[in-house]
Amino acid sequence: MVCASYATDIVLMLAFSAAGGLEMWVPLAYAGAAAAACAGFYVMFSSNWTERFSDHYISLPYLLVHSAINLSCIALAPKIGTLLLMVLFVIFAFASLRMSLRHMLFGMVTVALVVAFEIAWLGDRLSLPMATWPQRAIVGLWFTLILLRTSLLGLYSSQLRELLAKRNLQLADTFVKLDDLATRDELTGVLNRRAIMQLFEDERQRMLRTGQVFAIALLDLDHFKQVNDNFGHLVGDEVLRCFSRIVVAGLRNTDRLGRYGGEEFLVLFTTTAEREVVIHAMDRIRQEVATYDWNSLTRGNPVTVSAGVAICQKEEAVEQLLSRADMALYQAKHDGRNCICFGASSPEA
Repeated sequence: MVCASYATDIVLMLAFSAAGGLEMWVPLAYAGAAAAACAGFYVMFSSNWTERFSDHYISLPYLLVHSAINLSCIALAPKIGTLLLMVLFVIFAFASLRMSLRHMLFGMVTVALVVAFEIAWLGDRLSLPMATWPQRAIVGLWFTLILLRTSLLGLYSSQLRELLAKRNLQLADTFVKLDDLATRDELTGVLNRRAIMQLFEDERQRMLRTGQVFAIALLDLDHFKQVNDNFGHLVGDEVLRCFSRIVVAGLRNTDRLGRYGGEEFLVLFTTTAEREVVIHAMDRIRQEVATYDWNSLTRGNPVTVSAGVAICQKEEAVEQLLSRADMALYQAKHDGRNCICFGASSPEA
């Protein structure tokens, strides 16, 4: 894009020379300086030499070098100085695609000071070649092409912003998917053990701050090994998925379900202090599981769940609460399964 912009200005300078409005050495010198600058920057970018800088595109030196070429040409050929001043707008439009605000302000002030000096020094020598109709036509064409280039750069910048917005949406969607992979159990879609235990600890810390009690329940599918042995692991996986959906449907929006391991699940009941409330909620889920139509999966063999419930006590550690819930679950298994047991407060708590 930069080379094409330079080529446009060089062709217009050659047209001025052909129309008698400019010495031939001016476009040749301008072309040589432009070629040297573009080649130098190309070599630096291709060799990855600029990777050592925080701004890999060295935008400020890029701006200053190309501005210096135009400012030098203005000093040497003030006949077309007004047009070359307008070319500076194209250079700044290029640079603004990459530059930080701080670098842009520095470059703008530096170039503006040099332009002010040249205007004061050159005076009325700073002009436009308008002696003949061909020269006037070239001036009009040059102005039009400068306007076109700045407009195209503005359009390009707009497209970059749209692309960036689209990429940001894709990135946000990717982060959501990564978060799901990091926190969700791949088979059932509920929280995995790490995620539910983190919520467990967060809820405990909130209880220590606010005094708001919470409860947990450990759930275990009864005789699940027999399901895998008799019907295969694919059926067992589908049973776990169906079971998870049943439990989630029976919970409040503020409660959370996580897969604790194998066929064991952990339910976190937030802001719950009433024993009867928790047991009633779990018993309702137990009944939903027991009465669910499992025929399509287990061919008439019922699927039931046992659960151990415990309410967190003040200053009770996570391990202590889990131990009480686990003991209650063991008691439920001992009592014949398909039932709910409550874990009494531990002496340590």
